[in-house]
Amino acid sequence: MKRTVALLLLAITLFSVCSCGDSNDKTFTQDEFSITLSEDYGLVPRVSYFVSYETADKRAVLVTRNKKETVEEVAGKTDLSIMEYATLVITINQKGENPHTKDDLTYYTYTSLTDGIHYTYLVTVHKSSDAFWLVQFVCETKEYNDMKDTFFRYAKSVSFDET
Repeated sequence: MKRTVALLLLAITLFSVCSCGDSNDKTFTQDEFSITLSEDYGLVPRVSYFVSYETADKRAVLVTRNKKETVEEVAGKTDLSIMEYATLVITINQKGENPHTKDDLTYYTYTSLTDGIHYTYLVTVHKSSDAFWLVQFVCETKEYNDMKDTFFRYAKSVSFDET
């Protein structure tokens, strides 16, 4: 009987842990930009970003919006692709290496040392009808390998209301 109760409790625990995976996700919207993140994230105003979100343990999502006209003026070229824009940003900021694609996402990574803590940035690049967007997913470098797939899942949820 004890074994049956123990197995039943184990099954209930496993079911509850496995079934709640995405149920704690929340879609955040700022103007035309939307992204789905875990409920652990909250809006944190930052002057230098279009919008930013952060968790209590200092993971962050930092969103930058650049108008196409401005980017095209800097690049000296019209109709830039997402890959060309990513390369331009890497060159100007001197952060990151060549951009890559994964699951139809263009991205690059770089690391930074802030207040003695090493951070890794996974930067995904997006394009709406009138702007280019950088969505930077940030965590301590020591947890990046554990967070990378989650960051890509979040990045795939990015959308723009073009109405």
